Order: sequence, then C-alpha cells, then structure tokens
Amino acid sequence: MVGNPNVGKSTLFNRLTGGRAATANYPGTTVRVEVGRAWLGGPVEVLDLPGSYSVQATDGTEAEEEVASALASSPPDAILAVIDATNLARNLVLVLELMELGIPMAVALNLVDEAEREGSAPDSEALSRPLGIPVVPTVATRGAGALRAALAALEARPPPRPPYRPEVAALLEGVGGRGSRAEPPPGFILLAAERHRLARELATLAGAPTGGRSGLRRRAEEVLLSPVSGPISLVLLLVATLFLLFVVGDALSRALDALWSAGASPLIRRLIHALAGEGVWGRVLTWAFDSGIEAVLSVGIPYVAVFYLFLAVLEDSGVLSAASFVADRAMRRLGLSGRALIPLVAGSGCNVPAIMGTRVLPSRKERTIASALIVMVPCSARIAVISGAVSRFVGKGPALAIFALDALIVAAAGAFLKRTLPGKSSGLLMEIFPLRKPSLGAVARKAWYRAEAFVFKAVPVVTVGSLALGTLYETGWIWKAEQPLRPLFAHFLRIPTVAGIALIFAILRKELALQLLVALAAVKYGPGAENLLKFMTPQQIWIYALVNTVQVPCVATLAALSGELGPARAAAIAASTVVTALGVGGLAAFLLRLPIPG
Repeated sequence: MVGNPNVGKSTLFNRLTGGRAATANYPGTTVRVEVGRAWLGGPVEVLDLPGSYSVQATDGTEAEEEVASALASSPPDAILAVIDATNLARNLVLVLELMELGIPMAVALNLVDEAEREGSAPDSEALSRPLGIPVVPTVATRGAGALRAALAALEARPPPRPPYRPEVAALLEGVGGRGSRAEPPPGFILLAAERHRLARELATLAGAPTGGRSGLRRRAEEVLLSPVSGPISLVLLLVATLFLLFVVGDALSRALDALWSAGASPLIRRLIHALAGEGVWGRVLTWAFDSGIEAVLSVGIPYVAVFYLFLAVLEDSGVLSAASFVADRAMRRLGLSGRALIPLVAGSGCNVPAIMGTRVLPSRKERTIASALIVMVPCSARIAVISGAVSRFVGKGPALAIFALDALIVAAAGAFLKRTLPGKSSGLLMEIFPLRKPSLGAVARKAWYRAEAFVFKAVPVVTVGSLALGTLYETGWIWKAEQPLRPLFAHFLRIPTVAGIALIFAILRKELALQLLVALAAVKYGPGAENLLKFMTPQQIWIYALVNTVQVPCVATLAALSGELGPARAAAIAASTVVTALGVGGLAAFLLRLPIPG
C-alpha cells in the first residue's frame, strides 16, 4: 500500500488486515513499514508503507527512503495506490510514477465522501479507462468491501505505460525503461513536469471537485493559520491539553484510586496474605501487585487515555497540522519542527506516551532531541512533588521558579543537541490538510489501541520496579545506601541523605517520590515527617524538588526510550539528565550557601 501522506492509507490497511497502524489527518504518522495479513481470495501479506510524495527518495526524508528501499529490495506482487479524491491532481502524480515500475497495481480512490461535500466525487470509471488499471471508490472509515473484491480479482500483469507524450515516453525508455530505479536522468525535470501535466488532465477528465472547501471550514483554517489568531489558537489548544491532563485526568485518577481501594485492593491483599502471610514478603508482594498495578492504571486510564482521545481528535480533524505550522518557528530553535509540539506538551501528563508520540517526527535526530527534552518536562508525578512539597512548604513563587528554571534547561538542552547531534533536522515542509469532521469510531479505536499498548508495556515494568522497591524498603536494605551516598547528597547537594535515597529509588516509582521521602524520614526522624520542615530547610526542599524534576523520571520512561531509540541512546539520555540534575542542584546549593546537613 503506497500513497501520499494523509490519504487514509493506514485506515484502509486496518480495515483490510485488522491491524493497528497509526492513522491521522496529519503528515508522517506512519514512519515505519506496517505488516499485516488479509484474505483476498487467499492469504495475502499486506505492507503499509510510510506516506510519501515519491518513490525515488529525491528529497532525503526517511519516509521516502523507506518507501524506495521497500520497493527496490523486495518488489511486491502488486501495489495498491491510495489517493485522495479531494486533491486528485496532486495524488495522481504518484500513481503515474508507480505505474512506471511495471508492477501490477490498483487504485483506491479514497475520501469520496469528502469530495461529495465539496461538490462531486471524481468518476472512478473515467479515471480507470485512460490509466488502464482498476480504480475503486472507497471511504476508509466505513469499510473496504468493494476494495477487497477488486484486489482479489486483480490480474497479475503489469500496468500499461502511462500515456505520456511520445518524446517523454522515449526519454523514459532511454534511461532504463520500465521499472528502472536508476538515479534521475538529465531529463528528470521534463519527466516530472509531464507527470504533473498528465495528472491535471486526468483529474479534469474524471471531474475532480474544484469548488474548494466550505465557507465555515475555510474560515476556521484562516483563523488557525493567521499570524495573529494562529498563535492565540495555539495557546488555547495547549491550555485545553493541560486542562484535560490536570483537571479531567486528575479527577478520573482520584476516582479510579477510590474504586481500587474499595474493591480490588482488599481482595488482592487478602489473597496475598493467604498465600504469603502478613510478614515482610507479604508486604513486598503488596507493593508489586496492589499499589504497583494501581499506579499503572491510575496513570494509564485517566492521563494516557484522556490525552490520546484528545490527540486523536486533533489528528483526525486536521487541527494538529495547523498547530504544528504555527509552532514551527519557535520549535526550530530547539532543532525540532512544529510536529514535536504535541509530544512535548503530552510529557506534562506522562512521559511514556509522549515519547511514543515522537514517532511522527521524520528524522532520528529529531526523535532523539524530542525524547531527551520530553524526559526533562515535568510529568504529573513530578508536578505533584513540586505542588506537594515546594508550593505547600516553601511557597508558590519558589514552585513557579522550578518550572521556569526547568523550561530554561529544556531550551538550553535543545539548542545544545541541535548543534552537537549528528544528522540533520528536516525543518517543516508540510502540506496543510483541510479540516475534517473526525470519525468517532476511528478516534475511539485509535485512543484505545494506544492506551492499551501503554498499559501492557508499563504493567510489567512498574510491577517489577515496585517489587524491587518494596523488597529494599521492607527488608531494610535500602538503608545500606546511606553512607556511600552521603558525599554526593549531604556534601554536594547539601540535602539530608535520606532525601537522596528517596531521589534514587523513586526512579523505580516516580509517583512515590514524595511518599517515599516521608516514609523514610518517618523511620529515621520519627513521627511527624509528613511535615518536611521538621527535617529539611525550605532551601533543601527546593533543591530536592528541582533535582527530582530534571532527572529521568522512572523505569517505565526508560523502557519507552529504549523501545523507540534503542538501549544505547536511552542510557545516554538518562545519564545526561542525571548529570544535569545533579549539576544544577549542586550549583543551587553553592549559590544558596547551604551548610552540610548532620
């Protein structure tokens, strides 16, 4: 399956195969080859290639290189070209280029419902006759029955030659003929111009809509893309995202915690006590299988699912592509394009889905920069530490200062990585797709698949982390780290060693950073440790929260980084955040002239 970005190719793939390829009204959603199986008169392997405007990798983007490599290294038995009925002339250029490869093919004329709203859908028969290949009208969100029938009947013969003018056809034969994948010849510009000429002619012949978008949609697009109203709309969009994450998500999280405490938790605890007793190992298992699973669900369902629902609406409506365009100028200072905006914002809810969202970025360098910056964006767990420790015991001004300082660190890290990482950032050369009414079913399915993937990835990681943390705490082994860590935390950061232990072991469960500190302090200093001022000064509380905010958040984030970038880059990012966190924390302690705690 080959097509331009945002033509519904991945939606059709999911309909044909029952797969779960990412779909969106947004460029570059599919950044790697998706593979599935379909029944088309027999079992067929279907490859969903990334959205691309060419199969010759002429612009150097990873998507086009992936498409060119897939077609060259293992030519398929047949090609399904998916095209946009609302933008026929532009899409037919790729169809003509595919026909030159000499591989049997058919065309899915998708989004005919959108074309009908704009005037009239192109005539598939009038398009099929001059091309000499099957053209099937489709609406991907409604199914692919007609397309299945057409593909099952597809004959295993090459398509006819594109009906180019004789001099251009001769030029094509002179550089290797049908199926050539050689470097573009001197007449490449002439050949490209002929493809565009013929595509426009065929689109006119098929009766492609020319009336343009509806007045309401056009006005909405003008508001989103305006130099004045566009940034305002972007700010409102970010506010809406944060509102959903911190108000709706937090309310759902609290409700889920209450339901878990009232229902599942007592049953799990009784089962554990029956099997392992109420001693040390019973309490250790409770850490893992009660509070550990609860932690995943209280993040995965409220924060992750809510965010993914909102993101799916933004993607499928086309609002996200407009927001990316508006944000691009600011994001380029960080070595990123505007596409990185939403993953960075998503990091303030949970870093794990935000890192997974960097797949929309076109180059490995950009995905690495975005992931590194996301790790330093305070997630909901770290925000809880800032609000529960600094804002409560030190003041709102110092709490806001941590956010401001973290923003400066993120900006500085982005500028540094932009200059030092090998590779190039692609900038933003993108098509602004028309606004569309998102399909409720498609939005729900996409959000469900993404949230489900997060939960199944996070459950084993957090469970194992909780088991390790529970073992260290309940057996008392956690205190064996106190003396070796004293030079780093007491002498360098000037915070109590117990706070340093909490910083280290909170990586296993970041949402417990504050609770773990209180629990350890209660053991060491006695009752009343929930008042942090009993054993820490306001300046020490501020440094503790600052280091906790900047350093790598949790093992679930490390797992996501490793999955997206590989273990080496994940380790490098984690190490750099720890070094940065200790550096800024030590500098703050020096500037504040804090004494060494006893």
